[in-house]
Amino acid sequence: MRIVITLALLLLFTQLNFAQSLVCDLNSKEVFNNKQQLLSKRALGHLTGQERIIAIAKSFLGTEYVAKTLDKNTQGEDLVVALVGVDCTTFLEYVSALNYIYCRKDTSFSAFSDALKLFRYRDGELNGYVSRLHYFTEWLQNNEKKGLLTIESKALKGVEMNKILNFMSEHIDSYPQLVASKANQELIKKVEQRISPQKIHYIPQDKIKSIEQQIKDGDLIALSTSINGLDVVHVGFAIHQNGRLHLLHASTSGMKVEISDKPIAEMVQGNKIQNGIIVARLKH
Repeated sequence: MRIVITLALLLLFTQLNFAQSLVCDLNSKEVFNNKQQLLSKRALGHLTGQERIIAIAKSFLGTEYVAKTLDKNTQGEDLVVALVGVDCTTFLEYVSALNYIYCRKDTSFSAFSDALKLFRYRDGELNGYVSRLHYFTEWLQNNEKKGLLTIESKALKGVEMNKILNFMSEHIDSYPQLVASKANQELIKKVEQRISPQKIHYIPQDKIKSIEQQIKDGDLIALSTSINGLDVVHVGFAIHQNGRLHLLHASTSGMKVEISDKPIAEMVQGNKIQNGIIVARLKH
């Protein structure tokens, strides 16, 4: 009897802990239900993996751009599902997680939440604010380590990015969770020190046009930056339009998910902040 009661209490605690850490409003749950219907359509079964990723990403077209949806809880870290408003990174994560659950033939909300946690957090473990993969190069490298994607930039004759990553610790006032916690400040410094030596390749802005036909629709595109201490300033999905490579992304200028008017090469060329692109490919 004692063992049964203990197991029951443990189960109750686990459920309560999950309920406290998962944040999803009713509107986002409704959006997920619509995505779930999309994933169940037979039409997706006839698409290639890359085409399926684009189909899922296009289902977000017109979705409002909303920044900092993950950062409302300054005292802790929740697994946030905010499908009614996305920024560039959460858009990419939601599409990646939806594609992941489709491939594994479990399109339940629970499976989606688990997939989102897998992509968003270091080694798939939610353990506070600093466990989130804030620097996108670490996001890519950690998700490659998990077997979720491959980084393609080196094969595309990219050059090595050689930067000390310390933007967050040097701009603490821009991150409420760092302002609120000295412990988080120390932890993020340790993360930066650990990941800075881990090199990644990028394609410089003047080389993008020459390799754009080697990039596939649905590839992940990260815009690398010349800003000191920072690796990436924007992300989205590759999509070819009229023979040129464009970006399907949550746009800060259009304030919604859209396809870029200009090809990526023209977007980045001559930009003082964006100095190239990193390319990765989801496994499917």
